[in-house]
Amino acid sequence: MGLSASQARLLTITSRKSDCEYQSMRLSHQKIALSREMNEISNEYQNSLNQTILYYDFYGKGDTSNPLNYNLLMTPSALNDYLPTLITNQQGRVVVDSAIATAAKAAGIPQEGLNGLPSEDMRNAFIEGLFQAGVISKKTRDSILSTVYNQAAGVGSTDMITTQYVETDLEGLIEALGGLQVSIDPKMGITEGVLKTAGGVHYIGTASSNIVEGQTMDTFNVADLLNDEEQYVAIAKQKEAHYPADAAVAMADSLTRDDGFIDELYDAFSTVLNVDSISANALAYARNMTKALFDTSQVTANSGDHRDSGSHNIESLGTQDYRAKKDGIGTFTNRLKNDAANFVGLTYYSFWKGGVKARRKLWSGCAINFNNIAKAFLSYYAQYMERLAIEPNYSANKGHKDKSNLVTDDPTYIYKINAGSSITEEDAKSGLFYDTLFNQLCLMGWTENNEVKDQSYLQEMLKNGMMFISSIGDDAYYYQENYNTNTFVKEKSDDSLIAQAEAKYSNQKARLTSKEDELDLKMKNLDTEISSLTTEYDSVKSVIDKNIEKSFKRYDA
Repeated sequence: MGLSASQARLLTITSRKSDCEYQSMRLSHQKIALSREMNEISNEYQNSLNQTILYYDFYGKGDTSNPLNYNLLMTPSALNDYLPTLITNQQGRVVVDSAIATAAKAAGIPQEGLNGLPSEDMRNAFIEGLFQAGVISKKTRDSILSTVYNQAAGVGSTDMITTQYVETDLEGLIEALGGLQVSIDPKMGITEGVLKTAGGVHYIGTASSNIVEGQTMDTFNVADLLNDEEQYVAIAKQKEAHYPADAAVAMADSLTRDDGFIDELYDAFSTVLNVDSISANALAYARNMTKALFDTSQVTANSGDHRDSGSHNIESLGTQDYRAKKDGIGTFTNRLKNDAANFVGLTYYSFWKGGVKARRKLWSGCAINFNNIAKAFLSYYAQYMERLAIEPNYSANKGHKDKSNLVTDDPTYIYKINAGSSITEEDAKSGLFYDTLFNQLCLMGWTENNEVKDQSYLQEMLKNGMMFISSIGDDAYYYQENYNTNTFVKEKSDDSLIAQAEAKYSNQKARLTSKEDELDLKMKNLDTEISSLTTEYDSVKSVIDKNIEKSFKRYDA
């Protein structure tokens, strides 16, 4: 082989060898990249072995059929026992979707919450907003709006019963009272030994404008006490030098004793008017204030021949002193009947005969009107419910209030009366659910995040500590906590996700292994070719070296 040909062959071998070495290096880099990818796949697979899913298990039975999601927590159902479990953020505000946020805005609930208690009007606006946003149906809306707003739901109330009510006027209230009765002691605590007469207590019925002495009674229909068709009056009469303070105290004590007339009146009105915690408080207030009308703690029952009615210290019971030389007992009795019918409280009279220097007590007595006690009770109830400006000051030390101050004389006043249980149990529970949610939005504030409807997003936010679970405790208040400490939430390995990850790992590993094997084969072939080229390079280089050496020897000779 000539020198020139050998040199050309050497250059070709060198070029090819360099190309093979470059290809081998490139394949080596690809193999390193495959190794990194295999590490990433392995790490992902290892992490997938710890993959968990959150389940909502309200009843603690180990149920894993209900993955934790927003709709399950915020929709009333048996799964959450018709009590909302809230998602809250790091500031403690309730996280809601756009639909509930729209209802909150419609009700005027600020995002930072309220400083005071919400009103029933705000609650009703919230329920209407839920309907407009498509959260609840028209039927559910109408049912909830006909129930009493539970202002204490979720804030300490253990009363989880939703009561339906209707609004009505006095006529409707009287009809609702129906045959409910109250009873009294026919002698009103007065004995012959006290009065020293055989008169006792008499009941006077007034029909229309005619006053007639009626039959002694021991029960009344509450409904009859609220209309003006007939007045029921008790009169205690005594004669000569005996003192009506004794009879007044006995009558007052009989009315106000435990399980007495006023307590029975309270029970009867509670049957119809007790529809929520506010009305319950109003009824208790009315009972206490009505009993206070007959406070006898300052009354002195004196003995002896007192001629000045003021000396009896019974201003709180309303003393009136009639002096007339010609008035007879009939006139005295009629005055007693008429005044007892026109005033609220206990009416007390002394009837004297004779002049200023020489007079003696002929008759004395006291009277009570049961109709007006019932109306006074109802007026105190209305005063508490509406904070009316009627100020029913029935205390006789400032003068008896006449019947124009009684709420029963106001035809426009509307009463809320218990309508029983005409709504379905499910609708009643739904009403409680949304009352509780409404109260928490008002108390804790709220923030809108429509992404919470995505199950994966919600669960990741809970696991990462960006959101929390707030649920009701044994004391009927809501408390915020991490998902892993909440008794309703269970975390378990997700076998399906682990199986998916394992299948993905196996597939990717097989792909990378196949590609790595292919690279290894190519690199092996390149190594063989490089080895062959190296041998050939050395051989050609040797030929060239010998030719050069031979040439130098020839010219040296």
